[in-house]
Amino acid sequence: MNKHLLEVLDFLKIKELLQKELFTFSGKQELKSLYPSSIFSAVEQGQKETTEMRNILERINPLPLVPLEQDIEEDIKQAKIHDSILSARTLFYIARVLECFHRMKQFLEKIPQKEISFLRGKASTLKYFKVLEKTIKDCINEEARIVDDASPILRKIRQRIRSIEKRVRDRLESIVKDPQTRSIMQDGIITIRQGRFVIPIKQSEKSKFPGVVHDKSESGLTVFVEPLVIVEFNNELRELLQEEKKEEYRILQSLTALVGQNGEDILANYRVLGELDLINAKAQLSIRTNAIEPKMNENGIVRLLKARHPLLKNKVVPIDIELGDKFSTLIITGPNTGGKTVSLKTVGLLNLMAQSGLHIPAGVDSEIAIFRQIFADIGDEQSIEQNLSTFSSHMKNIIHILNNADQSSLVLLDELGAGTDPAEGSALAMAILDLLKAKGAKVMSTTHHDSLKAYAYLAEGVMNARVEFNEKTLQPIYKISIGLPGKSCAFSVARRLGLSGRVLEDAEGYLEREKLDLENLIKRMEKDREQIARNLQTMQQEKKEIIQLRKELEEKINTWEREKAKIRWEACQEAEKIVTAAQARTREVITALKKKKETGDNLKEEMSVLDNLKKEIKEKAEKCSNRQDIVGSFEEGDYISLKSLEKEGVILEKNEKKQQYLVQVDNLKLRVTADALEKTSKSDSKQKEKEGHGKLSSLHLGDDIVEKKAGFRNEIDIRNLKVSEVQVRLEKYLDDAFLLNISPVYIIHGKGKGILRKAVAQLLPKLKYIKTYRSGETYEGGDGVTVAYF
Repeated sequence: MNKHLLEVLDFLKIKELLQKELFTFSGKQELKSLYPSSIFSAVEQGQKETTEMRNILERINPLPLVPLEQDIEEDIKQAKIHDSILSARTLFYIARVLECFHRMKQFLEKIPQKEISFLRGKASTLKYFKVLEKTIKDCINEEARIVDDASPILRKIRQRIRSIEKRVRDRLESIVKDPQTRSIMQDGIITIRQGRFVIPIKQSEKSKFPGVVHDKSESGLTVFVEPLVIVEFNNELRELLQEEKKEEYRILQSLTALVGQNGEDILANYRVLGELDLINAKAQLSIRTNAIEPKMNENGIVRLLKARHPLLKNKVVPIDIELGDKFSTLIITGPNTGGKTVSLKTVGLLNLMAQSGLHIPAGVDSEIAIFRQIFADIGDEQSIEQNLSTFSSHMKNIIHILNNADQSSLVLLDELGAGTDPAEGSALAMAILDLLKAKGAKVMSTTHHDSLKAYAYLAEGVMNARVEFNEKTLQPIYKISIGLPGKSCAFSVARRLGLSGRVLEDAEGYLEREKLDLENLIKRMEKDREQIARNLQTMQQEKKEIIQLRKELEEKINTWEREKAKIRWEACQEAEKIVTAAQARTREVITALKKKKETGDNLKEEMSVLDNLKKEIKEKAEKCSNRQDIVGSFEEGDYISLKSLEKEGVILEKNEKKQQYLVQVDNLKLRVTADALEKTSKSDSKQKEKEGHGKLSSLHLGDDIVEKKAGFRNEIDIRNLKVSEVQVRLEKYLDDAFLLNISPVYIIHGKGKGILRKAVAQLLPKLKYIKTYRSGETYEGGDGVTVAYF
């Protein structure tokens, strides 16, 4: 995407807004290389980073960025050269940059990983240089002066210097205060010339003062004389100053060498800091423009809701635009100053912003396509230098577009076919649109040609749209209506402004019959559209009422089902009472039978009692014979018994639509219907387990399961598995670990490109027995390991 396109669509102005939000020189360098990308993964990464950074700014705190507007790349490169020396000021500035590194890293590492899954990678690449930073700051203060404690030798030299300076000043002050000397002095001050302490003496009196002349004033009336009594002191002082300079040189050279040794890592950090600075600027712009992260696709579908041009000030009327789904070409018509060109620029600019990782000022659920190329022919392209008319210049651009556009291109054409004979311009415009449509490009075009309005109705994949205009107030509404062509409104504007009615009638007489028919057609379509809108509103209201009625009916049905289930349950309880009573009576009869058998008495009476009891039980049981379990009687988490296996388990999932349940029985997961289950209470299960723990272990686990738990490893290595194999293998391992009550477990997937880590992160939330999970600590394997808790 060339610079001319970025200028036409105002993308460079967006970069100027971003630059105002930047703190660092490296951030500005990153901004220079910020351009729209056509790679879906790169665009998605940029969008997610901006979203995460905005969440940080709004929910936590601003980034710990400070103004760092000086470039350090050349300084670092120089530091890598043997025996090179950086100035104290440069070294202290580098220390400030190092401090910004570790503050940024500490800030990001405190944020939960799930909140910065995309920014985490940048935070992890930042390295600490705390020792180097402290070493520099221990030697150089904020005034960029090497401190006395930078080395023991320097401290000793400076102490000696201060001692000698004091002795020299004391001696000079005694000379200045001497009445004989004061009469020959120009001023009663002590100063320094050529690094030596001197006294200002009158030129005419210099022969009376023994000493060495080092300088004189511009007027020649004063000479600066070093008294002979302090010459030796000054000589010693000069030697000490040279030693001080030599030691400072050594210290700077040592610090420079340390910087050079860490040069590559410092530069890597410096670039990451610039990237974070730019992402922060994107997030700040997102907040200021009330922007959102758009949905994205590679299908050429653009759907903008309440979209706003980010550079427009005051009250901006949002627009709704769609393209690429039901139609690939949108022709926008309407009066001048109605917002046609702004609409083109808005669509183009928002696509450029989205493909650069920037949020767009639009409504939620807005969608952007990732285009490989965006072309625009907007504005007056007349070129005096190249002797090109407006039409010729437009045509030159359009030829370039036709030669390069394809199915992954967005083409924006302003006033297509203008600047020449209307008939020929319209014909050219339709032919150009036909070719772009054949190439599969997505096209938005504005025009005033009536024939293009008709073309949009007749051509497949082409749709009309118009910018709304209030003919009463003669003001544009800046709203786009898709499906209807616009009117130029020239007659309405002229009539409103007071043009003679006779002139307007004559003008209408000159107007072609076809144009009048088209205008009338547009008016009829507007009325039809209003009627359709009213009908749609009525249908939507009726739909709401139907939904409400359906909801009430479902509630009644559910109530009825619950009542039915209650009745059946009560019947079942009654049957249990019957059986219990029958068992008691049967035991009585059996006891009586045994006694009579021993005595040899007649058993006819007892046998009659048994027959009557049998009939009574049969009659009462028939009342409960229709009992059946229904889906509503079981819920997720219920303890059940599986009739066919005669084993207990728990319900994991409930599917009301299919009337099925997913149950866990021992280490098996089964899908069964309600009639295969019986309800048991949790307390019953626990009591059975308590009463016969050894027996239960024997039945459900067995010796081999106990041995398995003893030898079961709490880690699994999936680095050599394909993504398609991970779910089956890992889910089986986690099932076993859960049943064996082993927690936590360590899933080793490696770092690499993060594909296996992403597969693990997608699987774990789906498993209901997983309580939580996290990335490993450094000693556990870092981002190459995921730790799961049950």
